[in-house]
Amino acid sequence: MKKLTKQSRIGFVELPATQYGILNGPLDYDIYSEFGMPPRAISTLRRILVEDGWTNTSETTLIKDILELDALLMSTITRTYPQSAEQAREYKAKNPKNPAIAGGTHVTFMPEEALRNGFDIVVRGEGEKTLKELMIRLREDPNDLSDIKGITYKQNGQIIENPDRELLTEQELSETHPFYDKEVIKKIRTATIEGGRGCPFDCDFCSVTTIYGHQYRRKSREWILEELRRIKNYGINTMWTNDNIGMGPLDTEIFEAIADSGLNRPKSVAQITVNAAYNDRLLMALKRAGIEVLCVGFESISDETLKAWNKPSTAKRNKEAAKKFRDAGFFVHGMMMIGGDGDTKESLEKTSEWANESLDSAQFSAPITLPGTRFYKKMEDERRILTKDWFLYTGHNVTSRPLNFSPLEHQLIIEKAYRNFYSVRNIPKRLKGSSQRVIALEVSALTLYKRMLNKLFNNPQYQQHLKFLKSVS
Repeated sequence: MKKLTKQSRIGFVELPATQYGILNGPLDYDIYSEFGMPPRAISTLRRILVEDGWTNTSETTLIKDILELDALLMSTITRTYPQSAEQAREYKAKNPKNPAIAGGTHVTFMPEEALRNGFDIVVRGEGEKTLKELMIRLREDPNDLSDIKGITYKQNGQIIENPDRELLTEQELSETHPFYDKEVIKKIRTATIEGGRGCPFDCDFCSVTTIYGHQYRRKSREWILEELRRIKNYGINTMWTNDNIGMGPLDTEIFEAIADSGLNRPKSVAQITVNAAYNDRLLMALKRAGIEVLCVGFESISDETLKAWNKPSTAKRNKEAAKKFRDAGFFVHGMMMIGGDGDTKESLEKTSEWANESLDSAQFSAPITLPGTRFYKKMEDERRILTKDWFLYTGHNVTSRPLNFSPLEHQLIIEKAYRNFYSVRNIPKRLKGSSQRVIALEVSALTLYKRMLNKLFNNPQYQQHLKFLKSVS
């Protein structure tokens, strides 16, 4: 690889999800694309390079710009890996000596796949310290990467995996704010803030702990308040991207400080565990800080299924938590995973009925065999993975063989659950007794999901997947 300079054109690229994973193909249909959130990782990584004196960094998805870069830095998740690899191959065909670097969850667990498909280097796990060291080395001696922790790379036709890098400390997490240029800010509809990383739980289907660890690492109160000041005028609402907020007394104090500082922002959204429903002081602090929507990973109301996934909750506790959150005045978005090994057609009918009566909005996902999870390994060992067409790994599509019904039945159960939940006949029972604010959010969610579901279930990719599932059922 050629040497870089601090004036080299460095491009951070995170491609959108597309139909069939085709580079620059039609956009895929899902709920996530409706919110207009900025990329989570590359804005922070870009800031690190800017602060280190790199003078020509950019974020782009345009091929003509990408092909002119001196170094391609691409962030991927599983569903966007196919088009990312295609883009890397095109880039290397035009720039064979320029470095193409991949990071993100998918390539962290599938580095060899990435290195066989256009990339020169994979940054595994948290990339902040690794990228800074790597870019220094690409300026000084790009032929010797042997002592840089957290990377896998190609050298003389061989794939070399360096040792893992230690997770960032809380102090290190609190040192860098994301960098948004004017073009990025224009596109933000939902501002994001990351208050911490990691999760103390150990669910089989989740890759959070394998990337970020079991210890919850919290960013400092000062960092959080400063970031809220920075993004105050970005978009129309705010999404907290921590996988679980409210993980201890310090979180409660931080949200109280947000309210006391006048940085509370209405329409804020946060992901939270059912355990938080039993902490009245935390719930009050969240409301004062402007958080109105709670995204809760209930997953199931079947004790058998929760146990099979190593989910640290019970059906009874999930049901109680949903009621407590709603009684406290929050809009509850329930994230349900349909089709675990403990599920039957009858239990899923009950799950659908409970969701219709107990949640304000709902997301019904198939268990995703995400690389890096124990669930992926279990399905791989039992030969139950149906497809590794990574573009299908959205949560909407069945990708592994269920235990108690056919793959096609599984997919149609998910579709039915969605259609029932967002049918007009079920809305009045959920609105009964709700506040005006929750009613407004409910109507907004109905409109949003109706639009998304019509696209989701009537597009060529989904219809083709149904035919595939029928063929393997």
